[in-house]
Amino acid sequence: MNASLWLVQNAIVTAIMIPVVLLLCRLFRNRPAVQHLLWIVVLLKFVTPCVFFWPWGLSDISTAVTAYVSS
Repeated sequence: MNASLWLVQNAIVTAIMIPVVLLLCRLFRNRPAVQHLLWIVVLLKFVTPCVFFWPWGLSDISTAVTAYVSS
């Protein structure tokens, strides 16, 4: 996998995880250990490779959506 593609994918996933972790940190306001654990998960996700592989791309999804809408 291309290194820049890996970095972009991890940045997108991490950007999605950050608001979720912020919300959970508000929920666990009185539990600093849980908050730290959540942020460690985000940091680990940012430095590890993607676990999930999507067998389709955006072009495949867009053609499927347009075919569904046109039918």
